[in-house]
Amino acid sequence: INAEYGELSEVYTSHLSMKFLAFSLFALVIAINGVQATLNGACSWGGYSGVCISTSSCTSGGGTYASGYCPNDPTDVKCCTKSSCSSGGSCKWSNQCSGTTLSGLCPGPSDFKCCVESSGGSIGTKIVNAAMTHVAAGTKYVWGGGHGSAPGPSYGIIQDISPYCDDRYKIGLDCSGLSRYAVYVALGSDFLGSGSTDGQRSILSGSSRVSPISSVSSAQPGDLFYYPGHVAIYKGGGEMVEEKGHNPDCTGMPAMVSPIRAPTWIYRILY
Repeated sequence: INAEYGELSEVYTSHLSMKFLAFSLFALVIAINGVQATLNGACSWGGYSGVCISTSSCTSGGGTYASGYCPNDPTDVKCCTKSSCSSGGSCKWSNQCSGTTLSGLCPGPSDFKCCVESSGGSIGTKIVNAAMTHVAAGTKYVWGGGHGSAPGPSYGIIQDISPYCDDRYKIGLDCSGLSRYAVYVALGSDFLGSGSTDGQRSILSGSSRVSPISSVSSAQPGDLFYYPGHVAIYKGGGEMVEEKGHNPDCTGMPAMVSPIRAPTWIYRILY
Protein backbone atom coordinates (compact mmCIF):
# COMPACT_ATOMS: atom_id res chain seq x y z
CA ILE A 1 0.00 0.00 0.00
CA ASN A 2 2.82 2.39 0.87
CA ALA A 3 4.47 1.67 -2.48
CA GLU A 4 1.21 2.33 -4.33
CA TYR A 5 0.68 5.55 -2.33
CA GLY A 6 4.20 6.67 -3.19
CA GLU A 7 3.60 6.06 -6.90
CA LEU A 8 0.31 7.98 -6.78
CA SER A 9 1.96 10.81 -4.88
CA GLU A 10 4.73 10.97 -7.44
CA VAL A 11 2.24 11.03 -10.35
CA TYR A 12 0.15 13.74 -8.66
CA THR A 13 3.24 15.84 -7.94
CA SER A 14 4.43 15.45 -11.54
CA HIS A 15 0.96 16.50 -12.81
CA LEU A 16 1.04 19.64 -10.66
CA SER A 17 4.51 20.49 -11.90
CA MET A 18 3.40 20.17 -15.51
CA LYS A 19 0.34 22.40 -14.89
CA PHE A 20 2.54 25.00 -13.18
CA LEU A 21 5.02 24.90 -16.07
CA ALA A 22 2.22 25.29 -18.63
CA PHE A 23 0.74 28.22 -16.69
CA SER A 24 4.18 29.86 -16.44
CA LEU A 25 4.75 29.50 -20.17
CA PHE A 26 1.29 30.98 -20.90
CA ALA A 27 2.01 33.94 -18.64
CA LEU A 28 5.39 34.43 -20.32
CA VAL A 29 3.79 34.43 -23.78
CA ILE A 30 1.27 37.05 -22.66
CA ALA A 31 4.03 39.18 -21.17
CA ILE A 32 6.15 38.96 -24.33
CA ASN A 33 3.23 39.66 -26.66
CA GLY A 34 2.06 42.51 -24.47
CA VAL A 35 5.17 44.56 -25.23
CA GLN A 36 5.20 43.92 -28.96
CA ALA A 37 2.95 46.88 -29.67
CA THR A 38 1.13 49.10 -27.21
CA LEU A 39 -1.19 52.00 -27.87
CA ASN A 40 0.97 55.02 -28.78
CA GLY A 41 3.93 52.66 -29.10
CA ALA A 42 6.46 52.64 -31.92
CA CYS A 43 6.08 50.58 -35.09
CA SER A 44 7.22 50.84 -38.70
CA TRP A 45 6.13 49.83 -42.18
CA GLY A 46 6.89 50.83 -45.75
CA GLY A 47 10.28 52.11 -44.65
CA TYR A 48 8.83 54.81 -42.37
CA SER A 49 8.62 55.17 -38.60
CA GLY A 50 5.12 54.83 -37.23
CA VAL A 51 2.95 54.89 -34.13
CA CYS A 52 0.21 52.50 -33.03
CA ILE A 53 -2.95 54.62 -32.80
CA SER A 54 -6.62 54.41 -33.77
CA THR A 55 -7.37 54.49 -37.47
CA SER A 56 -9.55 57.58 -37.04
CA SER A 57 -6.74 59.49 -35.30
CA CYS A 58 -4.35 58.42 -38.04
CA THR A 59 -6.47 59.58 -40.98
CA SER A 60 -7.54 62.83 -39.29
CA GLY A 61 -3.84 63.62 -38.81
CA GLY A 62 -3.08 63.02 -42.48
CA GLY A 63 -1.44 59.63 -41.93
CA THR A 64 -1.71 56.24 -43.63
CA TYR A 65 -2.13 53.02 -41.66
CA ALA A 66 -1.44 49.34 -42.24
CA SER A 67 -2.57 46.17 -40.48
CA GLY A 68 -0.33 43.57 -38.93
CA TYR A 69 2.22 45.82 -37.25
CA CYS A 70 0.36 46.32 -33.97
CA PRO A 71 -0.96 42.74 -33.63
CA ASN A 72 -1.95 42.73 -29.98
CA ASP A 73 -3.86 45.98 -29.87
CA PRO A 74 -7.61 46.38 -30.55
CA THR A 75 -8.73 45.85 -34.14
CA ASP A 76 -9.13 49.60 -34.76
CA VAL A 77 -5.50 50.31 -33.76
CA LYS A 78 -3.02 50.17 -36.64
CA CYS A 79 0.52 51.26 -37.43
CA CYS A 80 0.20 54.85 -38.65
CA THR A 81 2.89 56.57 -40.73
CA LYS A 82 3.06 59.97 -42.43
CA SER A 83 5.69 60.04 -45.13
CA SER A 84 5.37 63.76 -45.92
CA CYS A 85 4.70 66.49 -43.39
CA SER A 86 6.72 69.56 -44.41
CA SER A 87 9.45 70.55 -46.86
CA GLY A 88 10.64 67.01 -47.51
CA GLY A 89 10.17 65.92 -43.90
CA SER A 90 8.43 62.83 -42.55
CA CYS A 91 6.96 61.94 -39.17
CA LYS A 92 9.44 60.28 -36.80
CA TRP A 93 10.00 59.83 -33.10
CA SER A 94 12.04 62.72 -31.70
CA ASN A 95 14.97 60.46 -30.81
CA GLN A 96 15.17 59.27 -34.45
CA CYS A 97 15.50 62.75 -35.98
CA SER A 98 18.91 64.28 -36.61
CA GLY A 99 17.47 67.46 -38.14
CA THR A 100 14.73 69.89 -37.10
CA THR A 101 11.56 68.62 -35.41
CA LEU A 102 8.26 70.46 -35.89
CA SER A 103 5.29 69.98 -33.59
CA GLY A 104 1.63 69.79 -34.52
CA LEU A 105 2.08 68.19 -37.96
CA CYS A 106 1.91 64.47 -37.11
CA PRO A 107 -0.76 62.18 -35.69
CA GLY A 108 -0.20 60.49 -32.34
CA PRO A 109 1.66 61.50 -29.16
CA SER A 110 3.66 64.70 -28.74
CA ASP A 111 7.08 63.09 -29.28
CA PHE A 112 6.07 61.76 -32.72
CA LYS A 113 6.99 64.83 -34.77
CA CYS A 114 7.67 66.09 -38.26
CA CYS A 115 11.39 65.62 -38.89
CA VAL A 116 13.08 67.79 -41.52
CA GLU A 117 16.58 66.42 -41.87
CA SER A 118 19.37 68.95 -42.26
CA SER A 119 19.96 69.60 -45.95
CA GLY A 120 21.76 72.92 -46.08
CA GLY A 121 20.52 75.88 -48.08
CA SER A 122 19.80 79.42 -46.99
CA ILE A 123 16.98 80.45 -44.69
CA GLY A 124 15.38 82.31 -47.58
CA THR A 125 15.36 79.17 -49.74
CA LYS A 126 13.80 77.20 -46.92
CA ILE A 127 11.09 79.83 -46.45
CA VAL A 128 10.21 79.70 -50.15
CA ASN A 129 10.23 75.89 -50.23
CA ALA A 130 7.93 75.71 -47.21
CA ALA A 131 5.49 78.20 -48.75
CA MET A 132 5.52 76.31 -52.04
CA THR A 133 4.32 73.12 -50.33
CA HIS A 134 0.99 74.90 -49.84
CA VAL A 135 0.91 76.00 -53.47
CA ALA A 136 1.42 72.35 -54.42
CA ALA A 137 -1.25 71.24 -51.94
CA GLY A 138 -3.71 73.91 -53.07
CA THR A 139 -4.24 75.11 -49.50
CA LYS A 140 -7.22 77.47 -49.53
CA TYR A 141 -7.39 80.97 -48.12
CA VAL A 142 -9.25 81.00 -44.80
CA TRP A 143 -9.67 84.18 -42.73
CA GLY A 144 -7.80 83.56 -39.47
CA GLY A 145 -6.38 80.26 -40.72
CA GLY A 146 -2.91 79.41 -39.44
CA HIS A 147 -3.25 81.34 -36.18
CA GLY A 148 -3.86 78.39 -33.87
CA SER A 149 -1.61 77.16 -31.08
CA ALA A 150 0.84 75.72 -33.64
CA PRO A 151 1.77 76.95 -37.14
CA GLY A 152 -0.03 75.36 -40.07
CA PRO A 153 -3.56 75.19 -41.50
CA SER A 154 -6.38 75.60 -38.97
CA TYR A 155 -10.04 76.55 -38.74
CA GLY A 156 -10.76 80.17 -39.50
CA ILE A 157 -13.08 82.79 -38.03
CA ILE A 158 -15.76 85.18 -39.30
CA GLN A 159 -14.22 87.92 -41.39
CA ASP A 160 -14.59 91.35 -39.77
CA ILE A 161 -14.37 93.29 -43.04
CA SER A 162 -16.30 93.02 -46.31
CA PRO A 163 -17.34 90.53 -47.64
CA TYR A 164 -17.67 89.16 -44.05
CA CYS A 165 -17.07 85.52 -45.02
CA ASP A 166 -17.76 82.91 -42.34
CA ASP A 167 -14.70 80.65 -42.27
CA ARG A 168 -15.35 79.00 -38.90
CA TYR A 169 -15.86 75.60 -40.48
CA LYS A 170 -13.09 75.77 -43.08
CA ILE A 171 -9.45 74.75 -42.66
CA GLY A 172 -6.70 76.68 -44.41
CA LEU A 173 -4.34 79.64 -44.11
CA ASP A 174 -4.58 83.38 -44.45
CA CYS A 175 -1.66 85.50 -45.67
CA SER A 176 0.06 85.86 -42.30
CA GLY A 177 -0.72 82.23 -41.45
CA LEU A 178 1.31 81.24 -44.52
CA SER A 179 4.26 83.48 -43.62
CA ARG A 180 4.16 82.23 -40.03
CA TYR A 181 4.27 78.61 -41.20
CA ALA A 182 7.05 79.15 -43.76
CA VAL A 183 9.30 80.94 -41.29
CA TYR A 184 8.57 78.27 -38.66
CA VAL A 185 9.73 75.51 -40.99
CA ALA A 186 12.86 77.45 -41.98
CA LEU A 187 13.93 78.32 -38.43
CA GLY A 188 12.47 75.41 -36.47
CA SER A 189 10.78 77.86 -34.08
CA ASP A 190 7.58 79.89 -34.14
CA PHE A 191 9.41 83.19 -34.60
CA LEU A 192 6.50 85.20 -36.00
CA GLY A 193 3.88 83.86 -33.59
CA SER A 194 0.13 83.83 -34.05
CA GLY A 195 -0.41 87.57 -34.57
CA SER A 196 -1.64 89.50 -37.59
CA THR A 197 0.50 91.16 -40.25
CA ASP A 198 0.93 94.18 -37.97
CA GLY A 199 2.04 91.92 -35.14
CA GLN A 200 4.55 90.18 -37.40
CA ARG A 201 5.99 93.49 -38.59
CA SER A 202 6.40 94.58 -34.99
CA ILE A 203 8.42 91.44 -34.25
CA LEU A 204 10.53 91.76 -37.39
CA SER A 205 11.29 95.46 -37.01
CA GLY A 206 12.44 94.96 -33.42
CA SER A 207 14.68 91.93 -33.94
CA SER A 208 18.45 91.85 -34.45
CA ARG A 209 17.91 88.68 -36.50
CA VAL A 210 16.18 90.70 -39.22
CA SER A 211 17.37 93.21 -41.78
CA PRO A 212 14.99 95.71 -43.41
CA ILE A 213 15.43 95.88 -47.19
CA SER A 214 15.11 99.26 -48.88
CA SER A 215 13.88 98.29 -52.35
CA VAL A 216 12.48 95.45 -54.44
CA SER A 217 15.62 95.52 -56.59
CA SER A 218 17.60 94.38 -53.54
CA ALA A 219 15.14 91.62 -52.55
CA GLN A 220 16.21 87.98 -52.32
CA PRO A 221 14.11 84.78 -52.27
CA GLY A 222 12.51 84.32 -48.87
CA ASP A 223 12.22 88.03 -48.09
CA LEU A 224 8.85 88.97 -46.60
CA PHE A 225 6.82 91.56 -48.52
CA TYR A 226 4.37 93.49 -46.34
CA TYR A 227 1.50 95.69 -47.44
CA PRO A 228 -1.22 97.32 -45.32
CA GLY A 229 -3.13 94.25 -44.14
CA HIS A 230 -1.26 91.71 -46.27
CA VAL A 231 2.01 89.77 -46.54
CA ALA A 232 3.61 87.68 -49.28
CA ILE A 233 6.89 85.81 -49.68
CA TYR A 234 9.30 86.78 -52.45
CA LYS A 235 10.03 83.74 -54.61
CA GLY A 236 12.55 85.35 -56.93
CA GLY A 237 12.32 86.14 -60.63
CA GLY A 238 9.68 88.80 -60.13
CA GLU A 239 7.27 86.41 -58.40
CA MET A 240 5.91 86.00 -54.88
CA VAL A 241 4.00 83.31 -52.98
CA GLU A 242 0.80 84.34 -51.21
CA GLU A 243 -2.56 83.41 -49.78
CA LYS A 244 -4.36 86.16 -51.65
CA GLY A 245 -7.93 86.10 -50.37
CA HIS A 246 -11.52 85.02 -51.04
CA ASN A 247 -13.41 84.63 -54.27
CA PRO A 248 -16.65 86.69 -54.54
CA ASP A 249 -18.66 83.69 -53.28
CA CYS A 250 -16.47 83.44 -50.13
CA THR A 251 -14.64 80.33 -51.26
CA GLY A 252 -10.95 80.68 -50.58
CA MET A 253 -8.47 81.06 -53.41
CA PRO A 254 -5.69 78.45 -53.27
CA ALA A 255 -2.17 79.48 -52.29
CA MET A 256 -0.57 80.84 -55.44
CA VAL A 257 2.48 82.30 -57.15
CA SER A 258 1.77 85.85 -58.34
CA PRO A 259 3.69 88.62 -60.09
CA ILE A 260 5.15 90.89 -57.45
CA ARG A 261 3.32 94.03 -56.41
CA ALA A 262 5.40 96.83 -54.94
CA PRO A 263 5.53 96.19 -51.16
CA THR A 264 5.43 98.86 -48.49
CA TRP A 265 7.92 97.07 -46.21
CA ILE A 266 10.48 94.31 -46.91
CA TYR A 267 12.20 92.21 -44.23
CA ARG A 268 14.92 89.57 -44.49
CA ILE A 269 15.44 87.03 -41.72
CA LEU A 270 19.17 86.51 -41.32
CA TYR A 271 19.37 83.61 -38.87
